[in-house]
Amino acid sequence: MSTLKADSITSASSNTDVVITGAGSGVPDIEAAFKVGGTAGVPMASIRTSSGTASSSTFLRGDGTWQAAGGAWSSVAAGTLSASSGLNVTGITGTTIFFLNVLADTKYSIVSMRTSSNGGSSYDSGSSDYYRNNIDISEGESGYAFNSGNMSYMLLSGARGSSETKYISIKGTLIRPQDAQETVVLTEYAGWCDLGSGDVGYHGRSSNKRNSSADVDAFQLYSGGSTLTGTYEIFQL
Repeated sequence: MSTLKADSITSASSNTDVVITGAGSGVPDIEAAFKVGGTAGVPMASIRTSSGTASSSTFLRGDGTWQAAGGAWSSVAAGTLSASSGLNVTGITGTTIFFLNVLADTKYSIVSMRTSSNGGSSYDSGSSDYYRNNIDISEGESGYAFNSGNMSYMLLSGARGSSETKYISIKGTLIRPQDAQETVVLTEYAGWCDLGSGDVGYHGRSSNKRNSSADVDAFQLYSGGSTLTGTYEIFQL
């Protein structure tokens, strides 16, 4: 074995790499830390002792470990409702987004939510368990309708028009229910309704919160006094 001692190694031409190659099956052992732009960099030992498995779904952390990528939404439930009295969703452990495309079988129907902190054994339904604000407007109206107040449920979509055969689409977000605080649910909804002179489009938004703190781990979607028909999908972070 021979030893090369030098204060500087420079590539033979501009903009080319300096390559150190081990002969045969061996590899060169660079023991000392190195500097980048005069600043001490990462010791080679830290790079060489990385743990875990490199793959298309992992990334290398600063401490030399391979970490699985996270933060993606995953579908936890999807299906079809057929004249259903409602949908119970259990096993909630984090922020949840739900999508509904449904119609109700009675006039002036609303879509509502109630929450549970005992895995769905029961759902809170006291007269002042929730507080809601919602605004909506339909085609041809000059301004928004606004409503607020304590209720026995969270209002996901307001009642509009006189027809029970019009679909309504709802997107809702249940924000960090595991924090044991006054859980907040935000929704946006749109659809068609009949205000007496034919079908018109309408759009609204609703914000709701529990009036008491709890670790929410389940919720119930339903339409008071009617059944729901349509599709749903639920995602969790």
